[in-house]
Amino acid sequence: MNANANTNASIMMREAELSDLDFVMDTVSKSLRNSPMFKLCSNDVFYEGFKEHIEPLIMESQIVVACNPEDPSQIYGYVSYYKTGSHNTGKIVSTTVNYMYIKQVYRGMTIGSQLLNVIWHKDTFLLYKYSTPSWEKFIKRHTSKAYFSPFASRSKETI
Repeated sequence: MNANANTNASIMMREAELSDLDFVMDTVSKSLRNSPMFKLCSNDVFYEGFKEHIEPLIMESQIVVACNPEDPSQIYGYVSYYKTGSHNTGKIVSTTVNYMYIKQVYRGMTIGSQLLNVIWHKDTFLLYKYSTPSWEKFIKRHTSKAYFSPFASRSKETI
């Protein structure tokens, strides 16, 4: 991905930098902790599981950040993902979204749609590992080819 690639005059898309990772981990953990998916977990169980399973997944993934082009440290949102390809053809067969986050104030401004367009080709499958009510509402508006797959794992065919 071109670090200077703009998809909108007021939004810049770039690869995540080391300085972004605290923000990413904080927002993923808070969003998931408050989601119905993890509501029944005690804090101890959730945060232990987050450290063991979710944090490594996010850290090992690709992350695209939507930000202010005049101040790239001002993050509007991001998506954590990986692509899986076919060993036989070398073509991408699916994109798995680990997590997408858009700051509340920027929701409804097509930032999520732009992030999705950067990472996903509509002729491939879109899988997602974690779900929140906001994500479910968002993804239903964008495609019928998205599948909840919490157990999707990275394989040797990950691109």
